[in-house]
Amino acid sequence: MKIASFSNNAIIPKECLSFEIVPLDCIEQNQMKSTLLIHTQKAYEIIWIQEGSGIHTINQTSFELSGNKVYCAVPGQVHQLIVDQGSKGYIVSFTEAFLNRHYNEYSSLHEENFFHRILQNPELSIENELAGDMQDVILLLLKENKNNFDLRTEIIVKYLKIFLIYLKRQLGKEQPSTSLPNNNCLLKHFLFLLENNFKEKKTVSHYAKELCVTPNHLNRVLKNTTGFSARHHIQQRIILEAKRKAHQSRDSMKEIAYYLGFDDLAHFSKFFKNTSGINFTTFNKEVNPFAIRN
Repeated sequence: MKIASFSNNAIIPKECLSFEIVPLDCIEQNQMKSTLLIHTQKAYEIIWIQEGSGIHTINQTSFELSGNKVYCAVPGQVHQLIVDQGSKGYIVSFTEAFLNRHYNEYSSLHEENFFHRILQNPELSIENELAGDMQDVILLLLKENKNNFDLRTEIIVKYLKIFLIYLKRQLGKEQPSTSLPNNNCLLKHFLFLLENNFKEKKTVSHYAKELCVTPNHLNRVLKNTTGFSARHHIQQRIILEAKRKAHQSRDSMKEIAYYLGFDDLAHFSKFFKNTSGINFTTFNKEVNPFAIRN
């Protein structure tokens, strides 16, 4: 069994690069130390399993890998990928800045809602006919990524967008989009604000005010586009960060609570239990037996 961590830094050896494509049979060349296997995702990542099996874990929810399916990870998620020996497929990693670097066409691909729609389908099955077209594009990406010719990046961006269009076609068959463009824009801005403010701002009213909408409107849009309320998104982002800190550090509950903006330790303890369904001390003991308990 191969264990790999495909964070932006793991796949991309040079900080100046923001795109990479790696065949699954080359995973061992990109392995990180075991302490970095579970990581916070820094790039968009598309995992195409053509043959084989393994485990894809996102935010502590695991999915069994199987053939001819696509799995995705987006920036900010806690991610781990375990691929069984003999599996075939590819990992495509890129930043949104890279995708939008040179061209403005295919504007729907610029929106984060495209990737969040993919994530609503944890396993995106690929039809055989479409898989053949996607394979052709993958081979072109691999070839172009290895050369140093002029306009190399521009060509890679073009091929990448074609690959994403194929994914969007498949996604449209499984999950037709009913969201309006304005709602997609509001979702994107809300998620951006949440990612940058969740430790300080924990109320729906704060985000609604920043977005110049009413709390009811924000909740309605988020439920229509994601299936969850704004309050749910806020709570889950805080819990995700608390679990990540507990898993990756030996910080005490008091230190983690303070890091997340909770002045009252009892309030944090109650919040964690009510939101995650498990006592923080119990969770901390399970993921980190040597953590500080007070």
